[in-house]
Amino acid sequence: MNSLYSNLPVYRDCYAVMLEFAKMRSELPRDTRYTIAQDLSRALVDMMVTIYRANSSRNDKARLIAEMRRKAVEIQIYFRLLSDMHQLGAQKAAFFMEKVTSIGKQLAAWHKHAISNGAEPPFRADGRPECVGARPGAASHKVNPMNGRAVAPRPPITAAKGGLTENTEVTP
Repeated sequence: MNSLYSNLPVYRDCYAVMLEFAKMRSELPRDTRYTIAQDLSRALVDMMVTIYRANSSRNDKARLIAEMRRKAVEIQIYFRLLSDMHQLGAQKAAFFMEKVTSIGKQLAAWHKHAISNGAEPPFRADGRPECVGARPGAASHKVNPMNGRAVAPRPPITAAKGGLTENTEVTP
């Protein structure tokens, strides 16, 4: 059974970022408040809603988490821009960057877990699956990132005293 989305550490961190940003948003200059800050607020809310959707989904989880990982990079870019424009103090910028980095790491771990538990691999915008490596229990589910086709498994290279044979595996 899925845990309550509001108890997830990634949701709590995202909510903390949203709350802290909402408190300081009114201090931003008007032009920044209605451009970058508005887009950033929308991205944070979208991420929180997507956390709920991914937590309650069984079939679409990996795709939703991949979407959130892209959204986390977008959020990080917005905060970096605000920091470089000197709209955030050093402490606020450090707080936001640390939290967004933490969110990204949590999403990466969640994504890895979702894929290892049999969730479908995420797909690119052109419909090709992303190269995510082999699934546990599958013979070889590797995907060539250039053409999106499955890669055939190769037999292991083995070595023996007199040369290569099929009896002994070589370890790197």
